[in-house]
Amino acid sequence: MNKLEDKVVRGGAPPQGSNNVHLASNSMLGKFHDYKNVDLREITSIFEEYKQAEQRLKEAQAANAAQKAAETEKAARDAAAAAQRAREEKGQEEAANELKKAEEARVQAEEDVKNLQVIQAAADAAEQKKQPKEASPVAASMQASSGDASEITLESLTTIGILGIGAFGSVSLVKSKAGDIFALKKLSKAHIIDTENEENVMREKQVMCMVDDWSVMGSVRTFKEPKYLYFLMGACLGGEVFARLRVAGEFDNTTARFYAACVVLALEHLNSLNIIYRDLKPENLLLDDKGFAKLIDFGCAKVLDETGQTFTLCGTPDYTAPELILGDGHGKAVDWWALGILIFEMLSGAPPFIKDDPEETYTAIVQLGQKCIDYPKTMSKVVIDIIRRLLLYNPEKRLGAPEVGGGESVRKHQWFKHIKWDKLEARELTPPLETGLDGPEDLRYFRLLPLEENNEWDTVEEEDFDFSRVEKWDPEF
Repeated sequence: MNKLEDKVVRGGAPPQGSNNVHLASNSMLGKFHDYKNVDLREITSIFEEYKQAEQRLKEAQAANAAQKAAETEKAARDAAAAAQRAREEKGQEEAANELKKAEEARVQAEEDVKNLQVIQAAADAAEQKKQPKEASPVAASMQASSGDASEITLESLTTIGILGIGAFGSVSLVKSKAGDIFALKKLSKAHIIDTENEENVMREKQVMCMVDDWSVMGSVRTFKEPKYLYFLMGACLGGEVFARLRVAGEFDNTTARFYAACVVLALEHLNSLNIIYRDLKPENLLLDDKGFAKLIDFGCAKVLDETGQTFTLCGTPDYTAPELILGDGHGKAVDWWALGILIFEMLSGAPPFIKDDPEETYTAIVQLGQKCIDYPKTMSKVVIDIIRRLLLYNPEKRLGAPEVGGGESVRKHQWFKHIKWDKLEARELTPPLETGLDGPEDLRYFRLLPLEENNEWDTVEEEDFDFSRVEKWDPEF
């Protein structure tokens, strides 16, 4: 092979897209192999053809490179356009974020204005309180019943009448020398020991001395005698919610919601003190002179320890939560279960699990639960929803439980959307049940018992009274 042939062969395969050039080279090689039969002019012609072919090869390579460059340029333009769009979208996102921040700032400003208005209103109210104004005779006499009790002695109290008698003692309406009206709860030490309720009484005193809210009946003072213990409390003479409910048969939605809201405030206050109540029912709700409901009777109440659990079965069977019945430990959620029962009873006239025998009631609560509840057609979907949420079997998922937000979760339910909680807390709402009381000694809602019946409930004989057992806990009362 001569140098010309070698040069053509080592040229290698032509690039893609130059098939015509490749065929031309092969044609020339075929002629070149037969060089002995051609003259110099033909060789020169062949060489010229080769040079032309080589030129076309370069042109084809250049065209291919140009095409690739154009494609690269187009890709670059596309990438630049995409980058521009991304910058524009990012700009829109940033603009949206700025707009959102502006809206949040506007809402916060409105909230600040509202808070300022509330603060100003409170300041105005405080200023108005400083100004002397004439109170109505009823309001003045009612306010006197919550006067200072620190100087009151048991001997200085005059008994007006007996408001009621229970298993452990009696409640009397009494008047101090200053004219203040109180309720005095009297308990027999012998009966307390005979029924082994020493710890319960001490817990009741602890709770009643801790509470400090209008929605809960606390104790202003305690007294003791050799045979009796006493709790001095404010007087609520508007009657029991239970009595009003029995007369009405059932409450309308507005009335039930208002008194359920009063209970929410009471339970929130107790929960804030780590107290569980465990005996919610209409009988333990008394109306004050204006018609607001107050929670009374803390015989089943208890201050929880750091575990937040306790195990004693107590309370009214119809209102007992399943975990309390099972005895595996219960906490604050039991009271919110009872609120669900209370709402149902106020709207229907009877609790949902009522049976003739307590054991049957417990069985229905634990084994059947909400499956056996027959909701009246008069109940709205909204109220049925809050009852069902309050009666969830799992206490940790129950509305009102600490795990779901406590009392705040109950306040936010749609059924309570018409309650102005700040005004209720300030007792500025108008209760649906009027009392019509004429003063602190108006006892129209109570059937006073003769004074001589004050001790008839104390059936434990004095000779059976073990004073040595009293010495273990009486000094702490």
